Amino acid sequence: MPPRSLFTIAPDRPFADVLAEGLLRRAEGKPLALAQMRVLLPSRRAIRALREAFLRASGGVPLLLPNMQAIGDVDEEELLLGMAEQADIPPAIAPSRRVLLLATLIAKFERVNGRPALFEQAVQLAAELARFLDDVQREECDFADLQGLVTGELAKHWEITVNFLQILIHQWPQILEQEGRIDPVQRRNLMLGWLVEYWTANPPATPVIAAGTTGSTPATARLLEVISRLPQGM
Repeated sequence: MPPRSLFTIAPDRPFADVLAEGLLRRAEGKPLALAQMRVLLPSRRAIRALREAFLRASGGVPLLLPNMQAIGDVDEEELLLGMAEQADIPPAIAPSRRVLLLATLIAKFERVNGRPALFEQAVQLAAELARFLDDVQREECDFADLQGLVTGELAKHWEITVNFLQILIHQWPQILEQEGRIDPVQRRNLMLGWLVEYWTANPPATPVIAAGTTGSTPATARLLEVISRLPQGM
């Protein structure tokens, strides 16, 4: 990452307040200069914190704030600020519907394997399975090598797990296709990927600041790399 685009805030300083003060200095008292900035933050909570920090920094005087967007919240619909239609990305399945559909598949799996299929337990397991699927997609992993992942005396127990995960490997993609939806994390990855391609081909001339995110997932890391090379990326 080019040094000119990389900034740090000391860990003993209040992050949101220092960031707000720094952006105000960069705007040099020009209200429109601040409003033209786009600040990417990890979550909606971080956005609220920065808004409050701007209010403190201005002494309560209203400001035209930057466009602040959360890149960590998987249900963030405004990530592309109106560019989602250009990206042609399918909508995400609602979390509650995803759990109910997975619970139906789990209950069927239990019945096929001769076990009691209590729907309440299936719903609890479906919620855990959905979180596991989010983790897999967040790290951009797949299930291709599951079968040979464990060998030796544990292999038989692992085979049971692999059989259960066929729900995600084979049945769940078919359900999503029927629903015309995709998983929330997959949608976020696609949105970030599209933004990477778009900004690479059409670098914005106005400031883009990614703050408070470490790029701990592949999709976010690629976005940070592109931001670091934008004309006013920070």
